[in-house]
Amino acid sequence: MNAPLRVAVTPGPFTPGVSASWRSMTLADPTADGVVLGEVTPVADADVALFPYEIASVVRTPADLDALRSVVSANARAGLRTVVCLDHDHCRPVSVGQPDAIVLRTSMIASMDYVGEHAMPPRVEDPWAGGPAQTRPWNPVPRVGFMGRVDAAQTRLLAAYDPAEPAPAGFSRSEGAPEEMFPLPVDLGGLLRRRAIAGLSASTRVESSIVVRDRFFGHYDAADRRAMRSEYGAHLADSDYVLCVRGYGNYSIRLFETLAMGRVPVVLESELVLPCADVVDWDAIAVRVRLADIDRIDAAVAAAHADGPEAFEDRQRTARQAWLRWLCVDGFARYVADVIVRADRG
Repeated sequence: MNAPLRVAVTPGPFTPGVSASWRSMTLADPTADGVVLGEVTPVADADVALFPYEIASVVRTPADLDALRSVVSANARAGLRTVVCLDHDHCRPVSVGQPDAIVLRTSMIASMDYVGEHAMPPRVEDPWAGGPAQTRPWNPVPRVGFMGRVDAAQTRLLAAYDPAEPAPAGFSRSEGAPEEMFPLPVDLGGLLRRRAIAGLSASTRVESSIVVRDRFFGHYDAADRRAMRSEYGAHLADSDYVLCVRGYGNYSIRLFETLAMGRVPVVLESELVLPCADVVDWDAIAVRVRLADIDRIDAAVAAAHADGPEAFEDRQRTARQAWLRWLCVDGFARYVADVIVRADRG
């Protein structure tokens, strides 16, 4: 086991933005005891620098971006690379001073050209509080669950979109808007979710367990969210497989909640860049379905389920183990330290 990284926290001139208060970043929040990535030290003693704020919450103007690049440049002059986090739906490459910056981000598109950027799992809580997960017994007809938003506000705009083809790189809800440093993509996820759910609901190969919401979880009031969160956890636990489709961003928080629960995700491929793909065998923990097969998700699930009880139980356990080892907060911090930072240093 390598020693913990020595981390210099370098905020530069920035302070947390108004919207930063609701964010709970994997690596970007310094605490009294240090940061998840390692032990806090002065710049002169550090292995790596960390910009401590999620960048979309503080970089609002070109001047802000220049200020962030100045932080990265100052760290580079001190011999340090800077780790920054983009926990946002924006999927286009960002330039904050590569190759001296390591950008960890949730939303990426495989066909785009990224330099120094790495897929980051969103932070999710452990539903088993660190204890052993209870597996689902194998039944002849698999249950596929989905609870979430499927409203497709962009339906007219996307009427001609063919889900068998990758989303065009130019699809941006805020194309050309200079005031938005990290513009949101078009809501392809709403359309894809609706079509995937329609096929599952009509299937006789699987038992579909679908609960549709008309808005994002965060758009309900606090009292509703408490009850809904409990209902959502129970729904995941009662599913054999869980449909995981991108939202606005090209990633799925539900995917990582499913892994944490020890359930089998059904991943609709949308040019996803899956985190830790060099150490996580995603084919062993998920049923992966091409966009071209969006209307045949039930067949893919049924084929995987036909491997039998032992394979089904093993897939559940392997999913949970992958999350604990690599994709939870501490696991991904180890991955960043050992695979990204130390490897990049040679």
